[in-house]
Amino acid sequence: MAARISALALVAAAALALTACAAADARAASPGLGAARFSITIDGVEVASFSQLEQVAPGRIVLQHGVTTRSSSLWAWHEAVLQGDILAARKSAAIVMYDPAGTPVARYHLELAWPSKLEIGGLKAGANEVGIESITLCHEGGEIR
Repeated sequence: MAARISALALVAAAALALTACAAADARAASPGLGAARFSITIDGVEVASFSQLEQVAPGRIVLQHGVTTRSSSLWAWHEAVLQGDILAARKSAAIVMYDPAGTPVARYHLELAWPSKLEIGGLKAGANEVGIESITLCHEGGEIR
């Protein structure tokens, strides 16, 4: 009887392993639009790369990433807004989504986008934390290209 239970357990384990392999093969054959990173492109030039994107309201997108270097292009763009030159700051922009291999998988075109907020989260001296930079983009419409 013990040999029969062991044989049944072995068959069940093999069936479970085959099911897991089939599921893994299906995921590999038809990957979703998983994103490894996002970038903001203005006038065909990538100005910054981000790890998180969320739409907080229609016409408003927030992008976040760990601060490793300061993007002077983003800060200059936001500075135009702070100086009151919002009309000049409005740009046609694109947010490009990349897969883990670095291949673009989606492009979102934004009309008349401008950074309404650019901030770095709180930091503590002596801590091993990474600062989080966040940019809020307002736009007047967009489309997937």
